[in-house]
Amino acid sequence: MSTDKSKEQLENEKLINEIELQKIEIEKTNRFKGWRKKVIRFFEPIEEWGQTISTLFLGIVGIIFTISNTKNQKENSNVMMATQLMSNREKSETDFRQTMFLPLINQVLDDSLLLEKRFTVFQIFQNNFNDLFNSRALFDVLDEAAKKMNDTKDSVLANEIHERLISLARKTNQDQGLLISGNQIIKDSISEGKSFCAIFDNKHDTKESHRVKITVDSVKKEYVMARVLLNLGSEDSITLNNGDAFKISYFDSPLTDNILLPDKHRIAVTLENIFQENGMYKAKLKIIHFPAEFITTGYRPSVKFVKDILDNPDTDENQNH
Repeated sequence: MSTDKSKEQLENEKLINEIELQKIEIEKTNRFKGWRKKVIRFFEPIEEWGQTISTLFLGIVGIIFTISNTKNQKENSNVMMATQLMSNREKSETDFRQTMFLPLINQVLDDSLLLEKRFTVFQIFQNNFNDLFNSRALFDVLDEAAKKMNDTKDSVLANEIHERLISLARKTNQDQGLLISGNQIIKDSISEGKSFCAIFDNKHDTKESHRVKITVDSVKKEYVMARVLLNLGSEDSITLNNGDAFKISYFDSPLTDNILLPDKHRIAVTLENIFQENGMYKAKLKIIHFPAEFITTGYRPSVKFVKDILDNPDTDENQNH
């Protein structure tokens, strides 16, 4: 009997111990829950502030984005409006010039009209189309008509028309020179048999410097016969017209009468004036240097030239373009 009680006592003690352990576990769990609630309560204000700050931040970002987007839309709208205005303006001008082109030329070439009226129409034509059309032939037609009138009673009017044609040619060359915006060198009092050099230096690239030698073979009343040597003193020197002299008159214009160099630069030689001094004719010449990026009307650049411009947009030349 004593043995059985001992077993019963052991089982009771074991049961009591298990109950005590469960109490301890329950107490620990309750204690952890209590600390957890305290921690949660502690961070609740911080969490609320975090949510408030996040909401405020998102609101500020939204406002900034809205302002920035509105500004960009306004700028894009202004650019589109300016582009549209320029496009409409160009189209309107092109349509207008196309409409008046043929009627003006027809009147200039109409021999039945008075020469003075033909010149007036040509003046309108030249002021509107000198950048697109080589008018040298029209200058020559009217000048020849004026010369034929010298043998008639209208010789005074013929001389006046001739001088007005020269004045119009000078104005055309001046306007085109401003459009080109290249370097220009003027040589005055050039007499027959004289030579001079014009040097166009590129400060950024000496390889793009050009030396032009002009030798004046003869100076007549209305034109000059001259020989031109380009890139003097270099391996790439070029002699124009196989070394023979060619004619430079008042009616030559920079945009249509120029020389294309291997590096896509251009040189134009125009006649400014001819005058008499001590019984000898002397000339005043202007040499104009075109930058390579200036593409004249009617010139079709090679694919390589266009590709070089697109591949090197930051070069000094392309920035000026």
